[in-house]
Amino acid sequence: MGYRVHQTASGAVYALHGKNETQVWFSLYLFEHRHIDKEIKRLKARIGQLRHRLLRQEQKKEKLR
Repeated sequence: MGYRVHQTASGAVYALHGKNETQVWFSLYLFEHRHIDKEIKRLKARIGQLRHRLLRQEQKKEKLR
């Protein structure tokens, strides 16, 4: 997926082009709050999951010593 900014006569249009669909936002504010904020939240959750997994694996390693 790639982000693209398309220039129009009335300003910029922000588009996210996927394999099967394209999502379009007509202002930077909507793009940030409807897409970027959700993506940041998803990535923070994934980082938390990976940290927890790392902690568990380190505990297993210590237990085996």
